[in-house]
Amino acid sequence: MEKFKLLINFLWKRFIFDEKRLAFLLILSIILQILFHILSGIIPYFYKIIIDSLVYKEFNKLKFGAIIYLLLQISTLILLLSQRITRYVLNLKVLRKILIEMYKKYHTAPYEEIIKRPAGGEMQKFIDDTFNASPLI
Repeated sequence: MEKFKLLINFLWKRFIFDEKRLAFLLILSIILQILFHILSGIIPYFYKIIIDSLVYKEFNKLKFGAIIYLLLQISTLILLLSQRITRYVLNLKVLRKILIEMYKKYHTAPYEEIIKRPAGGEMQKFIDDTFNASPLI
């Protein structure tokens, strides 16, 4: 568990808060997520207005409630989509930075150290391990 906490702290401090673009994407993603949850909480109220207007046959309220309900549904879908895209872009940028730093570290390592390691293990670090770490980002 301690290694996991160290990895998370390293990723956040090194790759998110050191670069303004990545911090902006993270903050934007959080704001979009909060707006999505706020709108998701408002939607049942307008659904209730639609049901009540159908029961009591108030068609003016039905039109108003239906239009607002549809607008809220569409805006929650747009918010959810843009939030997912923002997180995906953030994930890709952080993974790219991790891979570049891994390549730099590997290519500047002493030759004696590189020969001691199995070649397959080194290739797996670059190919598989960075993408397995992406859910942690």
